[in-house]
Amino acid sequence: MKKFWLLIIFVFFFFEFSISQIKNERCLICHGVKNFGIAEGGKFISLYVSKKDYETSVHGKFACVSCHVDVRVIPHLTKLRKIHCLQCHFEDNVVGAPVAAKPEKYKESIHGRTLAKGKSAPDCKDCHTVSLCQTDSEDFMYQAGISCQDCHSGEKNLPARPSAEICGACHEQSYVDDFVGKQKQLRELIARWNNLIPEMIRSLKVSSSIAKFDEIRKMI
Repeated sequence: MKKFWLLIIFVFFFFEFSISQIKNERCLICHGVKNFGIAEGGKFISLYVSKKDYETSVHGKFACVSCHVDVRVIPHLTKLRKIHCLQCHFEDNVVGAPVAAKPEKYKESIHGRTLAKGKSAPDCKDCHTVSLCQTDSEDFMYQAGISCQDCHSGEKNLPARPSAEICGACHEQSYVDDFVGKQKQLRELIARWNNLIPEMIRSLKVSSSIAKFDEIRKMI
């Protein structure tokens, strides 16, 4: 029985040691190839990681497996769990991850609650978007003292899309004019699409002619 437990302890420590010895160079054998990726849902998803960008990023001193903790062997044959910044960036964390922007508040935000429901929503990296969080500083809006709510709050403090008036409170007139112009163009494009929908449906029922669809496309 004693020998059995010694064997278990040996295997455990050997296993943990082997995981800690997985170097980034081994991960980059595959992930360092530019065209490396997978096909999922009919789309190609790139799994490429630039060695240079990673090593010069704020996370460059860490091993890949520091975050991808479910990697046990290389190559790993199963899909890894999605990681989240809050694995390290929380109050009183022991790894020294910065928390100046109160990242735990993300879970309480409209984006965090939407993502928790399994729906699409902006994540941390969508705003902290320098390659691989290449800088440890906050994004430029935060540095300017502008919070999400300053632009995206509507009636009763509910989330809203910024209007020209909100943009004009800080930006110069030329920016506002450009904003209004693009907004008008987008509305006109949507209206044209809506007007063409009955014709497109009729064409689908009557004919599969490519020439007919080319004719419709030119009208847009």
